[in-house]
Amino acid sequence: MKTRAYAAIAASLLLPALAAHAQGLDVTGSWSIRMVAEPPCIGCPFSLCDFQGTANVFQTGGQVSGDISVDQTSASILCPSAMSATLTGDVTGNQVSMGVVTGGATFGTATFTGAVSGAAVRGAGTTMSGTFTVTGSPFSGVHGTWSATQQAPVAAVPALGAKGLAALALLLLATALWFLLRRPALRGR
Repeated sequence: MKTRAYAAIAASLLLPALAAHAQGLDVTGSWSIRMVAEPPCIGCPFSLCDFQGTANVFQTGGQVSGDISVDQTSASILCPSAMSATLTGDVTGNQVSMGVVTGGATFGTATFTGAVSGAAVRGAGTTMSGTFTVTGSPFSGVHGTWSATQQAPVAAVPALGAKGLAALALLLLATALWFLLRRPALRGR
């Protein structure tokens, strides 16, 4: 009877941990992203579109959302010079699947799929990569590859609160008074 009770307690402690692990990893954070696309070009020389920028991703459970902003780094006139978009998607295990509406739908909707490397340890330097395809726009059918590297979080700058500022003001006032009172004493020497 006690064995069953101990087994039930152990299971109740382990199940939430296993469920959290099965949910996948958390990709929340700022990512440096690079996208390389093959533009639709009829009768012109082959040219790749290379974009670099950032993606800010927020994850709740297995759902992701955020924004992405990239600028063209290659000199192809066939590609937009910059794009920004909102993204939504999900994470299952180490697999990422996102949909992005680029340029307010002007450049189409892109579907990104990929995988996070080093899923056991996530943080600054974690990478993910995969492929994407654009649908429903003049750029429909464009496909390419993408890769992203997670950036280190920006450290918070310490600041004084109201009490700290008041203490600093009193300390500065006391120091100024001390120097003013010592000045005549120094002249008399």
